[in-house]
Amino acid sequence: LDTYEAERRPVARTLADITVRRQQARFSDQPYEDDVDDLVCALGQRYGHDSVYGGGLVEGAVPGTRAPHLWLLDEGRRIAVHDLFHDAFVLLTGAGGGRWTEAADKCAAQLGVPLRAHRVGSELIDVDDAWQSRYGLGQDGAVLVRPDGYVAWSTPSPAGDPESVLRDVLHRTLMRAK
Repeated sequence: LDTYEAERRPVARTLADITVRRQQARFSDQPYEDDVDDLVCALGQRYGHDSVYGGGLVEGAVPGTRAPHLWLLDEGRRIAVHDLFHDAFVLLTGAGGGRWTEAADKCAAQLGVPLRAHRVGSELIDVDDAWQSRYGLGQDGAVLVRPDGYVAWSTPSPAGDPESVLRDVLHRTLMRAK
């Protein structure tokens, strides 16, 4: 990922600064008071860079943040949604997102990008019925998640031709010229 350093340097600096302040507080007479929980420091990062494409910001699946957790059934096996994100880009859509999954298959082949598409509520069963509330997307909305589990892009519904929209999103996410 060409954007690795540009995206992560600000987050790393922030975490390093917090670590230094906490270490200094340990040896100080003044107690360290911080409203930011350690878990939030570790998991609440938001990457802001040109490779994070913000078209259609929605509550939940916000570009630059970690994809929200879901429990899913995949062929009867219970998995966490994050189990899908380890080796390829993943396009998640609701049960009505057949046009998105077709577009993902075509774009993956045309661009040579590792990309898998899944329909939540159809192919993958949403155990807690939380897709819409956690991702802020309806049955035909879509979210593109990077292999590191961070949201690259999301849209609440198809806008135009899903194939051309997704191709544009992938070009921008991968920082490729068209």
